[in-house]
Amino acid sequence: MTATQQPAPTPSLQDIFDQALEAIPYPDLQPTGITQGTLDVENNEEDAEYSEEHTFTAGTLLDEPLEAGGWVELRREDGEVYISAFFGVARHGNWNDKDAQVLPEYHAIQGQYDLDSKSWEFWIGAY
Repeated sequence: MTATQQPAPTPSLQDIFDQALEAIPYPDLQPTGITQGTLDVENNEEDAEYSEEHTFTAGTLLDEPLEAGGWVELRREDGEVYISAFFGVARHGNWNDKDAQVLPEYHAIQGQYDLDSKSWEFWIGAY
């Protein structure tokens, strides 16, 4: 008698989001504790939207740390899951001071997570 294989359980949105966070290539990524939305949905096809704010050190300029801050967002629409990121960069993390901002106005570090390869693509571009 052969055993029938059970299909692998579908990962939860929380599991998918956590995988994406772990794959971000910035080792000091830190959550700020600010979130929007929920990943706690009742069925596996229900639309969902969830964002967490994070910071990380993007580099240094002379002796000043360049701090990035922004959002990692998961969306499920019509059964498809998308995860993206959007971060501003400023000296000492002072994003409200235009003189401290490093990127041109209306530009940010943006990223898209590939669910199949479990990897991120990041770029700096206009929004």
